Amino acid sequence: MFDNSSNRNVSFCVQSQPLAQPEIDPAPSPYFPTSRTQTLLSQAKLEKENHLNRQTNLVDRIDHLGNAEAPLVQNRTSTEQVITPLKLNQQSEKAARQGQDSLTGLKQNQTIVASATASKLLGSSFDTTFGYGLVNAAKAVAWAAGYYPHAFADVANWGGVHWGNDYVKAQEAWAWGKTGRGVTVAVIDSGVDIYHPDLNDNIWRNPGEIAGDRIDNDRNGYVDDLFGWNFGAGQNNNNVLPGTRDPGQAHGTHVAGTIAAEYNGFGTTGVAPNAKIMALRISDVRGNRFTNPGNLAEAIRYAVNNGAKVINMSLGWTESPELINALNYAASRNVITVSAAGNSGLASPAAPAKYATHLGISVGAIDSGGRIANFSNRAGYDSRMQHVVAPGVGVWSTMPTNFSKWYDTMNGTSMAAPHVAGVVALMLSANPNLTHAQVRYILTQSATGPSYSSSFSSSARSSPSGGSRSTNSMRNLHRNHEGEAIDVLIGKLV
Repeated sequence: MFDNSSNRNVSFCVQSQPLAQPEIDPAPSPYFPTSRTQTLLSQAKLEKENHLNRQTNLVDRIDHLGNAEAPLVQNRTSTEQVITPLKLNQQSEKAARQGQDSLTGLKQNQTIVASATASKLLGSSFDTTFGYGLVNAAKAVAWAAGYYPHAFADVANWGGVHWGNDYVKAQEAWAWGKTGRGVTVAVIDSGVDIYHPDLNDNIWRNPGEIAGDRIDNDRNGYVDDLFGWNFGAGQNNNNVLPGTRDPGQAHGTHVAGTIAAEYNGFGTTGVAPNAKIMALRISDVRGNRFTNPGNLAEAIRYAVNNGAKVINMSLGWTESPELINALNYAASRNVITVSAAGNSGLASPAAPAKYATHLGISVGAIDSGGRIANFSNRAGYDSRMQHVVAPGVGVWSTMPTNFSKWYDTMNGTSMAAPHVAGVVALMLSANPNLTHAQVRYILTQSATGPSYSSSFSSSARSSPSGGSRSTNSMRNLHRNHEGEAIDVLIGKLV
């Protein structure tokens, strides 16, 4: 996010009842190769202005960010097998209820090992830098589908996949046919190029609206909102495209590509390549600053009321009761808000990510070497903060097609947040009945947490260009804040 210590802004951050038994696809999604469908099982303070949490200035490839204010180690087996669900017992159910959120009711024919070490088995402990650790789709999606405490085992790199997808283990979920199909993700940002060839088939279309008739057909209060809405101050129209060729305008299109770029043999691939993107334009951008920030709370309510199940907010925003009420409204409808933590290198997340103690998810950024990005805000000291980290440096994704490059890299917690939004979409495609509390709990407790040596353990390792996957552990995620020192101004893209 953007903000600085002397001038605080809102900015984009280029950052129960028993559930129905989820259906596990017996056959591959037609979107992916048949050979990938069987997997190996492996077990067990305030910002005052709006700004983008993108840490890359497209001129020098570095975003200018603003000031805002026991690990799960997988033991792999070489034996192919189908996961066999067992019984959930009362003792393990009680262990699962520890903390604010709960796995209770996730699936009744599922086992959780009950023992003196049950609390350690549940997942990562909280770390003030990384929060609960590196988001892990192989576990999170398996748990969402009812296979706690197991994880989908590693699969070979499919090709055409950026290192970020490899790190968050998106391909392991794809191999089980969990690709985000049926899930709509709202991108509240600078606009989305809905005609980009890597996005156009994955753009949400309002089923209740007739294009161009100038009538509010679905009576939702927005006329001809075919693909979303433009909430920019003084605009209030249905033009969701980036408004100008200013480099900052690419922010929303880049975020959308990280979430749901199509798996089509060219360009890039999103974490959830069959999810739909609802384009909600919140402001124009000039010189990495918002020029007409609109009503974020209204955009959140629009997303909830029109069927989005996940909302990505790679931005920072002024704290207000109106915003908190909107976040509460989303949570009450089991819509998950994913917010970039901010790019000021501060000890804790900025708004709206700071509300992830109770509402949604906060996301920090790591680089391809597994280190915390020097610009990323940390998790803070409150273990209620549902904070994870994801790739946010050198992230390759889509750019508006009226730019000279249709793809480019950006840095920022703005780029990390859409990786997590994509993983949540994968979880909900595995089990659409998950509650807000269950998504938060599963996502954080399945994350690969830092060990006592302050490092992560993961098998995901690939080159930044999307090279072949290695079965070796990835580099340690060091606490040292290596990299370029970035001085961020409020109101800029993060």
